[in-house]
Amino acid sequence: MIEVKMKIKTILIGFLFLVVIGIQGCTNIQEENKENISYISNGDLNMLPSDFGTKEYSEKGIEISNDKISEAKEKINFLKTNKIIYTDKNLKDKDNYLIYRENILNYSINFLNNSMNESEIAKQYFKDNNYYYASKYGKSSLGNAELAIFYADRILRLDKGEWGPVLEDGVWRPGEFMENQV
Repeated sequence: MIEVKMKIKTILIGFLFLVVIGIQGCTNIQEENKENISYISNGDLNMLPSDFGTKEYSEKGIEISNDKISEAKEKINFLKTNKIIYTDKNLKDKDNYLIYRENILNYSINFLNNSMNESEIAKQYFKDNNYYYASKYGKSSLGNAELAIFYADRILRLDKGEWGPVLEDGVWRPGEFMENQV
């Protein structure tokens, strides 16, 4: 009889333990969702998440995305035509630097292309009065355009030598250079 009571007691305690863990998990998920909502509402669209999927939200998203695409195009065209190469009298190994610069430029171009494609998709959904998907693709287009600008700005700072000095031995090492990023 005592063994049965102990088993029942153990099962109840285990069940209670699982309930407490489940409640804790639900609370954590709710906290994460609150953080995501505040992040979304502070973006460039400057609209509440509840506005997502409305005509105004999708229209504003497409408009801001197109502005960012234009800005990214300008910066990338400048970087393609005006190759300002980081010069330092101590820089002996320019190959690594040039490869790194070219890779970053390709990242920027890829994000710009993605942004332009998603912007066109958003415009088509907007024409079809499907504002949910217009909002979704407009927001994604905006994010890709901002990444294209980020990488283009990174090259501009790199070319100006604002991202860390060349090491004393004159060899430019991207891995060590990356650690000095802000």
